[in-house]
Amino acid sequence: MTQQEFFSRYTYSPSRDRIGGGGFGTVYKAYDNVLHREVAIKVSEVKTTADGKKTFSLKDEFEALAHVPKHPNIANYEEFYSYEMPNGIFDYAVMQYYPDGNLGNAIRQGLTVEQKEEIATQLLEGIDFLHQHKVVHRDLKPGNILIVKHGGRIIPLITDFGLSKAAGVVDGSVFSNSFGAGTPRYSSPEQLQGNPLRLNTDLWSYGAILYELFTGQQLFSAGSGAANTAQADMEIYNKIVNGNVSGLNKMPEQWRRVAERCLVVDPTKRAKDAAELFAIIKGDDDETEGPSAPGRPSPFAKGGRRDSPNPGRPSPSQRGAGGSKPNPTAGGSKTPPPAGSTTAKPKPVLWIALAAAAVVFLLVLLLKPKPKPTDPDTLAYEACQTASDYRAYMRDYGRNALHYNEAKAIVEQHEADSAAKVQQAAALAQAQQQAEAEAQAQADAEKKEEAAYKKCTTVAACESYLKAYPKGKYVDEVKAKKTKLEQELQAQQGGNGSAGGHEWVDLGLPSGTLWATCNLGASKPEGYGNYYAWGETSTKSTYNWDSYKYANGNYDKLTKYCNKSDYGNNGFTDNLTALQTGDDPAAANWGSGWRTPSKAQWDELRANTTDQWTKRNGVWGREFTSNLNGTTLFLPAAGYRWDSELYYPGSYGYYWSRSLYAFTPGRAWYLYFGSDDCDVDGYIYRYTGFTVRPVRQN
Repeated sequence: MTQQEFFSRYTYSPSRDRIGGGGFGTVYKAYDNVLHREVAIKVSEVKTTADGKKTFSLKDEFEALAHVPKHPNIANYEEFYSYEMPNGIFDYAVMQYYPDGNLGNAIRQGLTVEQKEEIATQLLEGIDFLHQHKVVHRDLKPGNILIVKHGGRIIPLITDFGLSKAAGVVDGSVFSNSFGAGTPRYSSPEQLQGNPLRLNTDLWSYGAILYELFTGQQLFSAGSGAANTAQADMEIYNKIVNGNVSGLNKMPEQWRRVAERCLVVDPTKRAKDAAELFAIIKGDDDETEGPSAPGRPSPFAKGGRRDSPNPGRPSPSQRGAGGSKPNPTAGGSKTPPPAGSTTAKPKPVLWIALAAAAVVFLLVLLLKPKPKPTDPDTLAYEACQTASDYRAYMRDYGRNALHYNEAKAIVEQHEADSAAKVQQAAALAQAQQQAEAEAQAQADAEKKEEAAYKKCTTVAACESYLKAYPKGKYVDEVKAKKTKLEQELQAQQGGNGSAGGHEWVDLGLPSGTLWATCNLGASKPEGYGNYYAWGETSTKSTYNWDSYKYANGNYDKLTKYCNKSDYGNNGFTDNLTALQTGDDPAAANWGSGWRTPSKAQWDELRANTTDQWTKRNGVWGREFTSNLNGTTLFLPAAGYRWDSELYYPGSYGYYWSRSLYAFTPGRAWYLYFGSDDCDVDGYIYRYTGFTVRPVRQN
């Protein structure tokens, strides 16, 4: 399908129809003008490296389940397309639209006990089905489980496979843990610690979801004594990795036992697969025999759904057959005549009458009109009038239907006719647009330059104009305006200014910290800029432990900035917990008093501003508005670099602090945000490539 055909078929408004988003794209509700139905479309921009190699693409998520058959508890994509747009390459994945929301919403709205148990069982069926096909999800949480309400039932569907991985291994073996750590509150200990994973890492997440499903509360949360968000996150991290699980007695006994088998820190002692959990649900497990019974089959595997017929029960046509003797008196047969009795022979007239009756009967049979078909298949086919009817017939009766091929031909002809009309209309529209564009080309160019000139109210806008129009009509005026603006900024008190050729904004913070308006390496607020490993002052092509400056190939072999001998190379420690000036990328590249923010400065920013997810000049990010003087600071969602690829640009932001994560010195503190949250964390290793927003003191 061409780009023009795609947007003619699927229509939606990016501003009004956005229904969700995360690390792997934005989801919109759209209308399918060919099949006349509502669909959900996930959109994700594809980024490339300098040598043209693709980084993460939505196609990876689409193909993660390409080899997995359909399942009633898994939401699969239907189609995938990729198009080159004026502002980049974008992936589009189409799936059915589910208007009832996700499991998190359903839990907050309230569920009956029966609904909770059915959701829990069906969710486990979906996980079991993924694992049977060697797919581990790695990001199971209520927000990634869509629901369908049907009557009084609620059916869960697992979705969002951005972190899923085809294990390609047999049961019991392990595979590497990539950087994607999932959502911390639902992640297994081995995920948070960066250890190798097994398929049963999803069962830990399932146990945490079970607790929330049956109690309405999150299993892992920080106490009220946490001084700040970072301390709260650290408390949650410690609870998970140390197996500090409490409150399971609030759950029904049967499901408590299921959760206990899931929430085991050691993955080798945790429930190995869903079969063990199904045995607990059915009551077939033997508690005296210890943990799981290896090889015990799921009660719902390879046999259909829970409501499938008993394979051992004979069908109605089988009961009473197979050797049962007929009743000698059945069918109203008469008692045999007594011995010695005689039967009178029929008279010739009677024979003639019988023959005539037989002839009449045969004629009636031959002349009787052929009855209309009574089989449901044919009746349903003959009742079809529209293309939608024929599609429903094909879906309901399957490929073995008597009239499947005829219905398919009708549908294909209808789609071909519709596509031809769309293509013809698109061609006419394109020709008209091209003619208008050619006629107005010169006028549009002049208007565009004039519009850029009118925007020259800031230094950054002036620089953008001069870069775009080096020989433009207003070059001299813009240069003069830029000089004047720079002078005004330097003279302002409590507003914007500049130092060393770099602008800053004063948010009125108690510490007097001034925040740069651009990332290190960027020339405008929405520019991503450069990516640096923690403590390194230049960019590079690969970000991992092997290329990291201050480690000997691993997180427990640090050669600088180490306060614990367990993490130092051969027991090395230097007790440095903040970047020295020579190792600070902001100080090394900008000089003149610029530094990478400390963790305390990130905490101060969050405590004294109101932040929101927004778009500036076409770039998504988070805008912080001062509660003290009303000035704003914009941070673009630039993603991060790991190995040689860029992850989550436009969806998440990761910004280094200069403060070491003293709990585990192989990590450092950083600001993290997405569309739904913003926090200061310390879970990510120092070798990762993050962006830097410099600061200076007033």
